[in-house]
Amino acid sequence: VENAMNRVDIANYTQLALYQIHRSGGSELFWHDMINSCGVNLFGQVTASSQISHHSHTIAFAVLASFVKISSGKVRMVSNNTEPVPRDVASKLVSLELLLHFIKMWHVAIRGESMTNDMELSDCLGHLSVEGIEEGDSAVTMVYIIRRLVVPTLLSNTSMSLEDCRIYRRIIRIISELW
Repeated sequence: VENAMNRVDIANYTQLALYQIHRSGGSELFWHDMINSCGVNLFGQVTASSQISHHSHTIAFAVLASFVKISSGKVRMVSNNTEPVPRDVASKLVSLELLLHFIKMWHVAIRGESMTNDMELSDCLGHLSVEGIEEGDSAVTMVYIIRRLVVPTLLSNTSMSLEDCRIYRRIIRIISELW
């Protein structure tokens, strides 16, 4: 029963994070919400032995949410033209690249903590819940968060990826990394 309640809490806090990500604006309020409203509650109670791990997972979650927010942004068009605003495209390209880098580095971190050396990095997300990680572990929570935040971001970028091959390539690379 407690495990089911924990999963519902994680789903609710992740949904709150998605709401905050898609809300306009940002800066201090966004970071405060990601760390204090969502992040702290997503990774369970802090004990003296797990304080550093809890803090690092909370910060990693906030950074992931920031990348997702920037990647999900709309690309404006130059008035009376069909050309996109270069700054918006550049921002989207950089954020998608950072999102890919985050996922790769997270794979490396998880592999070092809980994976055997013979597994490929791209297999980490798919096998993480099956391997010897406890259900309440922060790594399992992070897997859920990555899937819950990144997949809608990729879907929201589908139309723009059909217009710009650079965005398409980055989305395909992220999908390959998640696969």
